[in-house]
Amino acid sequence: ALAQAQVALLVVDGRTGILPDDEYFARLIRRSGVPLILAANKTESEKTKQSAFSEALMLGLGEPVLISAAHGEGLGDLYQALAPYRPAEKEEMHDGDDALQ
Repeated sequence: ALAQAQVALLVVDGRTGILPDDEYFARLIRRSGVPLILAANKTESEKTKQSAFSEALMLGLGEPVLISAAHGEGLGDLYQALAPYRPAEKEEMHDGDDALQ
C-alpha cells in the first residue's frame, strides 16, 4: 500500500503516548520515502496536547497535527495538512454531446 500511496497518515494515541507499534510504523513509513503526516488523537485537553506534542516529536517525524476525533477538534488542521496531496479535480464536461464523442 505504501508503494502506491501519495501520502501516509500515522495516527498515534495522545493519551497513551508512543507505543512500540507506533515506532515500528514510523520507521516503516520513513524508509518508504512516502510523505508522512503525523496526527496525535485524543488531545482535547491542554495537558494532553502538551504531552502528546512532545511525545510525538520523539518519533522524529516533525510536528504532529493535534486532533480530537471524538470532539471534532483539529480536523481543519488535519485537512489542511492533507490538502496538498489531494488529487486534482477532473474537469467536467458541460456539453453532454461532447461526452458521447
